Amino acid sequence: MRSYERFAMWSGLVLVALLLLRQGPVSTSLAGLEDAEKPPRIAVCAVVKIVDELMDSDRFKPARVEHEDQLRREMLDPLRDRLREVQEEARDLKSDDPRAAELSAEFRRLQQQAQRVQQEVVQKMEAKIGEQLVECYGLVRSSAVAIAEQKGFTYVLASADPEDQLNVETVMKLVRDFLSRPVLMAPAEVDLTEDVRQDLKLE
Repeated sequence: MRSYERFAMWSGLVLVALLLLRQGPVSTSLAGLEDAEKPPRIAVCAVVKIVDELMDSDRFKPARVEHEDQLRREMLDPLRDRLREVQEEARDLKSDDPRAAELSAEFRRLQQQAQRVQQEVVQKMEAKIGEQLVECYGLVRSSAVAIAEQKGFTYVLASADPEDQLNVETVMKLVRDFLSRPVLMAPAEVDLTEDVRQDLKLE
């Protein structure tokens, strides 16, 4: 091979290499742009408010009320009935009657037992409420996530409308309302609250 042919061949290879090097970063950059994540789209939903509405709906409230009534019937009513019986029996007795002292002691014992049972009823009701709250939160969360995905959102923030009226009945309720509003401003079109309410059939 003549020297000028070798020179032409090597020059051609170098030129091709340079072109590839120049095209390499451009190609990589374009691929990166194509694969890059889309800008995040953020929605908001008044999760706490909807959970409250769901808890107070016919879907959950009747079962809670029935559970409380059942606990009172089974645990408290027998004690209260016996307390009334003791009172009525002791009403016609004289103070020096030995039976009066017995009934007085029984009345105090029943009162103490009723207080303990009342606390137990409260604990059982708190457990029932907690169980329902977990279920309600799961329903609201699943609905909000599904709707957000359908609308192309990548994040959903649990936040009530900052313009909603604050509950000033107690400091605890007021603080709860403050904490339920982490988002201080958002456009109306990113609020999924009404969509979720409709999805859960809340009027």
